[in-house]
Order: sequence, then structure tokens, then C-alpha cells
Amino acid sequence: MTIYFGTHCPSGEVRNLEPEFCERWDWFALDNLPQSLFLPLSNFLKDTNNRKAVTDLLAVD
Repeated sequence: MTIYFGTHCPSGEVRNLEPEFCERWDWFALDNLPQSLFLPLSNFLKDTNNRKAVTDLLAVD
């Protein structure tokens, strides 16, 4: 099972608080994501309805 959640963070700096488990954290624009994504996330974003939901979340002020 894969669970997704979203949040709206208009600004801020990402910090990697567990470098022994995660190489890095970065912010990316939805239209400029890295090629290597977590496969379930990649599949999620391929669905037009899911992508629209993410776009709508990002548009929240």
C-alpha cells in the first residue's frame, strides 16, 4: 500500500535531518521533476486526474 499526502509550503528551505537514510531533499516544480522518481509516485503522476489534483493543491494561496 502506498499512501500519498500533500501540503502547501509557499517558501522555506528543505533540510535533510536523516542523512544516513536519505541522500538529499529538494524542491522541484511539477513540470521539472527529476527523471528518477519513486515508482509509485511516477505512476501516480501519470494519471491525469491525480496530476490535476496536485496542480490544484499547488495553486492554493
